[in-house]
Amino acid sequence: MRNLAIHPDKVRVATGQVAGHDRKDSKKKKEESDKKPHVRIWHSTSLNTLHVIGIGDFDRSVCCLSFSKQDGGAKLCVVDESNEHELFVYDVEKGRKLANTKGSQDPVLAVEFHPSEPNSIIDVGKGHIQFWTLESGKLTKKSGVTKAGQAITGAHEGGIFSICVDPEDGTILTGGGKDRKIVQWDSSYQRTGLTKEIGEEYGGVRMISKGQGGPTLIGTTKNAILCGSLDLELQPLVQGHIDELWGLACHPSQQQFLTAGSDKMIHMWDSTAKTAVWSLELPDPGHSCCFSPDGSAVVVGMETGRWVAIDTSTHNIVAEHTDGNEQIECCLFSPDGSHLALGSRTIIYMFMTSRREDRNTIVLIDVMCSNSGDYEVLFWNVPSCEQETSSSSLRDVEWASQNCTVICHCSSSSSLRDVEWASQNCTLSFATAGIWPRGADGTDINNCAKAHKKPLLVSADDFGKVNLFKYPCSQPKTKCQSFKAHSSHVTNVAFLFDDSRVLSTGGNDMSVMQWQIVAADND
Repeated sequence: MRNLAIHPDKVRVATGQVAGHDRKDSKKKKEESDKKPHVRIWHSTSLNTLHVIGIGDFDRSVCCLSFSKQDGGAKLCVVDESNEHELFVYDVEKGRKLANTKGSQDPVLAVEFHPSEPNSIIDVGKGHIQFWTLESGKLTKKSGVTKAGQAITGAHEGGIFSICVDPEDGTILTGGGKDRKIVQWDSSYQRTGLTKEIGEEYGGVRMISKGQGGPTLIGTTKNAILCGSLDLELQPLVQGHIDELWGLACHPSQQQFLTAGSDKMIHMWDSTAKTAVWSLELPDPGHSCCFSPDGSAVVVGMETGRWVAIDTSTHNIVAEHTDGNEQIECCLFSPDGSHLALGSRTIIYMFMTSRREDRNTIVLIDVMCSNSGDYEVLFWNVPSCEQETSSSSLRDVEWASQNCTVICHCSSSSSLRDVEWASQNCTLSFATAGIWPRGADGTDINNCAKAHKKPLLVSADDFGKVNLFKYPCSQPKTKCQSFKAHSSHVTNVAFLFDDSRVLSTGGNDMSVMQWQIVAADND
């Protein structure tokens, strides 16, 4: 979903959908058509889809759309993301295309119907403003200029992303992206002196909106929506990542979890309040993360081979290391917290940890290398740092619950079958052999997680689904319950410490989903 427009009746909503990802399990024609960019009109209360418009008309995605005003929202105008940014006009009730024409080759940022002329449309974008007239099934264009060419300079440092007129007093709010400021102007275009700078963690101002008698809403370049007023504090309503998201870890004793993304941001979330507790910018894009057993520290592995340890109470970085230049795929503390294992694509790094009043120490004790790209096992005895079975590619790290032994991926050795592990994130093991669907190529399952006290396991796949299994699921092609909310591949899954919720993270959709565990009707 790239954009949204509210119908004049304040009930119906139109959203522009991007082209869907290529689902390997898509079999129905309806699923195939849903992969094409389209406009979906739905009821804002029931969330039921009322109309699907424009399948096959748009290229790549929909960049902006708007309902007509004067005729009660009978028409919908849409601009797509093709090279010519084609403009379409539709009959809302019938879903019928009334007209279309090529627009501008430059990016189009907004399109609107004239508030009092139902057949007049205005679009604005990079270096242009265009006026369109719909007549006899055709759209005609006239480019726009100001009569006197008047302009206010120095309003913001950098570009102005949004202008909003307050419907109550006629004052104007402008938002800048680079300076992260919102400036108020009176109806004579003079500064009122009221200015607000939003926090760096939220990014620049991307959109400003204010309704009659309501608070001011600010959308930001870092995927946040803030609410409040310029003379008071702005509170985040929604906060999130702006790039692919892989890192996910749950607090060992609280209803909190951590996410790390390629946008260099980590967020600590409260799963009950569904808000970010604190955020921190990393030096490099994040990829993996884990909590210490007591929850006092988190370790975040980055795409560059660097990793940091962060104190969860002060939010300060207390340790920082760079081990090679390969992405840190996974990290995990031993159950007693005495050791830390980090896995890159070909190497496991083993660290011994200690904590004193004056400082924290994390000391590298050995490096364990893999020399094979097969889906086999790495089984190591940490005290001796000796490899006990064949080597493999690294993706997940597991700890045996009774001693300091680390394992990565599955082995053909039957001696490992009954080993009890402190966690189960390894997608190739005796207990998870049944999570792989027919025809899977070894990369379709991105992660899995076992519940702490319940016999349940969830997996994250490339088809946008979160799958719930009974644990263990050692039989091939074990039956499961599949749930879909992500619009792209699911990158990670985890249970909260009390197994009350399942969390999942998305790749291209950059989202975090929270799922509740409920008993089936037949249980």
